[in-house]
Amino acid sequence: MPSCGGCTLCCKLCEVPELNKPAGTPCEFAGESGCTIYDSRPQSCRDMECAWLQSGANNALRPDKCGVVWERIGGTMYANIDPDRNDYPHLKEQIIMFKRQGAEVRINDGS
Repeated sequence: MPSCGGCTLCCKLCEVPELNKPAGTPCEFAGESGCTIYDSRPQSCRDMECAWLQSGANNALRPDKCGVVWERIGGTMYANIDPDRNDYPHLKEQIIMFKRQGAEVRINDGS
């Protein structure tokens, strides 16, 4: 199973209610090598289910490489898309893959 490593895109794209951090804004605790408060991170961060981490997918699909954080909430897959990027080379194939697995797919593009 992969680890986050230096990927902190979820720290930018996902909402963290406990920190009053809205989706699409960088978290003040995201450091160069990951979360600086990882051991005491809020529950919403602990509950965040990064599909890339769970799948053991290849590095090309790592969120900070492809610009998309896939998050599973119930049976729905949410594509949290980095609004600062304009290239999403693997988005279409990822959508197809999750739909084939029976998941509903929703796109969060910051708008």
